[in-house]
Amino acid sequence: MPRVSKVTQQARAMKVLAGIAKRFPAKGRCRVAGTSYTRAELAALFREQLDAMAAANAAHAALTAAVMRERAATKRAHAVAKDLRLWAEGHYGSRSVAITDFGWDIPKKTGPKTVASKLALVRKGAATRTARKTLGKRQKQKIRGEVPPRAT
Repeated sequence: MPRVSKVTQQARAMKVLAGIAKRFPAKGRCRVAGTSYTRAELAALFREQLDAMAAANAAHAALTAAVMRERAATKRAHAVAKDLRLWAEGHYGSRSVAITDFGWDIPKKTGPKTVASKLALVRKGAATRTARKTLGKRQKQKIRGEVPPRAT
């Protein structure tokens, strides 16, 4: 069964309500889908559907608006936080413990790498390429496919 859009469902429910008001007997009960209904009970059933759809649409709109407000506030706060960090680092120093009070980490001290650490990085990279079977630009150029002979 194909999915029916909310707009279509609302239009159908409104048409059903109009049909009930125009054609359904005003007095007495009629059996529909194994249940006996009066005109008012049927109308209430379809009005309930329309009210539920309206409430869902309102909740969805409220959620969308709240998410938009949150994103805008986060964007503004992020921009201010970047400048605040620069201010704190300028005021207290980038290696000061005072910047941890703001929730930021003290930057790691970098220094020149030794020959042994560089060699270890090169070996680790080569081992990773071998394990992943990755090839460089020139290595890929050397690979050629074989065309199987035609069967006659």
